[in-house]
Amino acid sequence: MGDLTKRRIDDELLPLEEQPWKKGLGIAEASNNTKEQGATFGEPQRDCNTIHEMDPRRLKRILANRASSHRSRIRKMEYIEDLEEKTKSYQDKIVLLQPQIVAFKNHQRLLLIEQHKLKLQMAAREKERILQEVEIEKNKEEVNRLSELREKLLVEASARMVNVGATMQLMSNTSGF
Repeated sequence: MGDLTKRRIDDELLPLEEQPWKKGLGIAEASNNTKEQGATFGEPQRDCNTIHEMDPRRLKRILANRASSHRSRIRKMEYIEDLEEKTKSYQDKIVLLQPQIVAFKNHQRLLLIEQHKLKLQMAAREKERILQEVEIEKNKEEVNRLSELREKLLVEASARMVNVGATMQLMSNTSGF
């Protein structure tokens, strides 16, 4: 980036290696150094005594602001690089996890098909159970009907036996006379 190689000091451009705060120069020395540098990139040269007349606190503030903005730009670049690294890392994870996602979706489909088959089997078993219960109820009714019929027949048979026995007795009584 071009703005990282040169910094402005009150409308004068200085290469990074000639920036007074990088060299550890004081404010007075910095103002002398910038005065000697002159203008760059076709800017008009300033009067020599303008920088000398600059308030040292203002020059110190300007230099501090420029150093702060430089640090801010460096932090911003580091932040951007960190974001780019994270983006690359996440993209790599996506590439790595994509086949697993496809495999899990296929497995899920198979499980859903199996679940559907099991539900159908459960419904068929439930239907069979209901039919068996109906069959059992019919059989119980038939058993009850046959039991009642048997009792009825036994009563009739015993009644006949009583009648036959009574008839036999009568016959034996009548034959004895």
